[in-house]
Amino acid sequence: MRATIELTDEHRALLKDLAAQRGEKGYSRVLEIIVMWYLETLDAEAQGRTPPPLPALVQPEQAG
Repeated sequence: MRATIELTDEHRALLKDLAAQRGEKGYSRVLEIIVMWYLETLDAEAQGRTPPPLPALVQPEQAG
């Protein structure tokens, strides 16, 4: 499914950088990971569970 979202230039650049560090051309997969984490966090909080940790979007050897 395609969706349109509004991003600041700064946020778009950060997403592109994350995607590039992962070896991806676009940032759709990065957004998918972030959205899934956010939804899982909302669900966990609603059920009184500990929210999941923020996913590591960049492998340690790629950082830096």
